[in-house]
Amino acid sequence: MEITKSAVSQQLAKLETEGYIMKKQSAEDKRAFSIELGEKGLLYKKEIEKFNEQLVRIYNEKLTPVEMTNILSALQKLQQLMK
Repeated sequence: MEITKSAVSQQLAKLETEGYIMKKQSAEDKRAFSIELGEKGLLYKKEIEKFNEQLVRIYNEKLTPVEMTNILSALQKLQQLMK
């Protein structure tokens, strides 16, 4: 992705400050950290899940199983092309 370590560190620090993530230092290796969702991150995750559920419901109401299969097949082909 051609992103520097410094840029990643800066973004993580910003997300931590805003409450989206929490950094926890590894007990085994003091140089390593794990990243977990913070309070705002968990709320954002719930919103995304709710949005995705709404999309699935709409797709299921408006598209036939054959249309859904065709869309999935096309998306899988696109994914292979991007690799």
